[in-house]
Amino acid sequence: MPHDILLPCDDIMFSIFARLPIKSLLRFQSVSKLWKATICDRNFIKNYRDYSKAVGRQKLLLRQEYSCDFVFRLPELITMDDPNQFLPPKRFHYSKISCSCDGLFLLKNRKAYKTYLLCNPSTREYRILECPYMIILIFKSFYVVYSLSKHSWTRKTSPPHLVQPYCIDRYCAKGISTQDGIFWSMNNIIDQRVVTTSTIIYFDVTSDEVKKISVPNFIGEEDMFYLTTLKGCLSLYGGIGGDQLQVWIMEQDGWKWLLNICNLPIHCHVFVQLTELLHLTKNGELLIRGCMSLVSMHYPKQQQFVRVLEDCFSLASICSDTLYFFKHTLKRKRNHP
Repeated sequence: MPHDILLPCDDIMFSIFARLPIKSLLRFQSVSKLWKATICDRNFIKNYRDYSKAVGRQKLLLRQEYSCDFVFRLPELITMDDPNQFLPPKRFHYSKISCSCDGLFLLKNRKAYKTYLLCNPSTREYRILECPYMIILIFKSFYVVYSLSKHSWTRKTSPPHLVQPYCIDRYCAKGISTQDGIFWSMNNIIDQRVVTTSTIIYFDVTSDEVKKISVPNFIGEEDMFYLTTLKGCLSLYGGIGGDQLQVWIMEQDGWKWLLNICNLPIHCHVFVQLTELLHLTKNGELLIRGCMSLVSMHYPKQQQFVRVLEDCFSLASICSDTLYFFKHTLKRKRNHP
């Protein structure tokens, strides 16, 4: 084979490493300096994240009731993915996840207003506001953005559609994170509920501004929908009532109907308020967290809900594999003879 059509060695390694699970990469970085440099390369870390999203390499992150440990399960089979657990620092035990992005999770200290923990459960690393990410806090007539690269807060005046009395003291609404931004719905408070009178707002990550999009035409006067993310895209689930649920997804050319769920066990309006759609498998099954923190799977062929986890979980969220923060773990102590 002519030499000029061969791929460079680093490109071949780059391609092979992108297909490996994180556990393997954590071990392989100690094989050689070249392997470590490739795995820690900023472009590789970004491409690894993009590849994980493209092939649906995701895990279910769970925290059991009355526990501070996080555990992983495979969303397709609900089997244990990793026997090891991720335990955040003591002051962040029992904290709620404020939001997530690119496999990173933001935990807020329950007793400290401005203390946040950014963690990567896949690599079991965490940092306190030391990464080029931003935190957005929205108030009655303004919003503030914390830049983790500049270590500073920036106050911005809200556009007119934000200036209304929707705030509740100490109320924190989790945003729906996608590649394009972070989304919320404005009603009397900020949450994920969408009706005809709602205003859907989002934080544009390219301009650092809060903007709005129109409520979709398929939402009628009696309908109630909730925001979520499926297949990496902004999604809506809900309906007019009865025992049928609609699921829609926003693609590049607009909103598209995704699927219907029939024979709901309870009225649709009650169902959407008590449940959260977590993950859509390749076979069309929906992983759902419902009331009492129970995790179930909906099988479309049988139109049946099956409880897939026996324990109750105070937290359940989908986590993409990512290597962010990985380069900070490379310095390890060695025992010298």
